[in-house]
Amino acid sequence: MTETHHHEHEAPVHDQTAVPVTIVGQPAQANPGAHQGTHFTMVVSTGATAVAQLAPRDYERVEIRILAVDEPVVLAQSKEMAESASNTATGVPNPVGSYLPVGIDRLIGNCDEIWVAATSATAGRVSCIISRRLTDVHDAPVH
Repeated sequence: MTETHHHEHEAPVHDQTAVPVTIVGQPAQANPGAHQGTHFTMVVSTGATAVAQLAPRDYERVEIRILAVDEPVVLAQSKEMAESASNTATGVPNPVGSYLPVGIDRLIGNCDEIWVAATSATAGRVSCIISRRLTDVHDAPVH
């Protein structure tokens, strides 16, 4: 918040219209709103774990970064979408969800659940980093 001083002896008045600003073109910084990071890798394949939930609906999640390490995968917003036979068709010409090729990470900035579908019988690793904003005493409303 910005402060405005009216007179030398008056208390500062806080500008209630201040908004966060993102400066484009600056070096990447850790998300100032994230308090907790979770890092994990899971293995999926059409022969074993064909569909898995990467993240549940989470209103404290700021973002999730997903990387297909070995095999492409399909990201979906529900288990039913992830289980579609289209996601395991040769070449995955019509995925039901978002196709994620190997070596390209996807940054998702919403709180919806996220499912992953294997596209191959070959085991493939999917790595995730989840940033969450935890409610703490600094975020609690002042009464």
